[in-house]
Amino acid sequence: MPPPEKCPFLLILVGLPGTGKSTFAKHFVEHIPAVVLESDALRKTLVTQPVYTDTEHTRVFTAVHTLMAKLLKQKVSLVLDATSLTAKDREPLYKIASGAGVRNFVVEIDLPPEIIKKHLNERIQQGTSRSDADWEIYLQLRPKFEPVSGKCYRIKSESDFQPVLEYLIKDVKNYISQEECR
Repeated sequence: MPPPEKCPFLLILVGLPGTGKSTFAKHFVEHIPAVVLESDALRKTLVTQPVYTDTEHTRVFTAVHTLMAKLLKQKVSLVLDATSLTAKDREPLYKIASGAGVRNFVVEIDLPPEIIKKHLNERIQQGTSRSDADWEIYLQLRPKFEPVSGKCYRIKSESDFQPVLEYLIKDVKNYISQEECR
């Protein structure tokens, strides 16, 4: 785990399954130390055979929120890798960051369906993902997706990944190097 920082932050990744949130998180932490809190991994830790009920969802996200609050209060920077599809899903995240006195950055990833279908199929074939989401899950969740209404970094195509990643890294580095953070 990275050491406590003077200016920790919370990076919230928003997007449907297969959009590349985990890949983005992996590349981000190669440049800026942070703990990646992945909801799919936590679900598999808490539930032996996930069935994705409302009760299970509540249990998982209660744990996610508790861990976030604890780590942010310890001044550890976090990357939250979870779908966070609706404004209602994101509201507790903003409150936790605010309560801990840390800045949040939000990246919304909303790729075209044909790209997501390709990603999901590759992920299933490779068997390397912690997520159980497939094309059917994507289709069930798609109507629930609400774009971020506030300021955020937006990725709308695969060619946006690298420029947005670089811009975000620059902005986070500027934030953590501010005079009041030293």
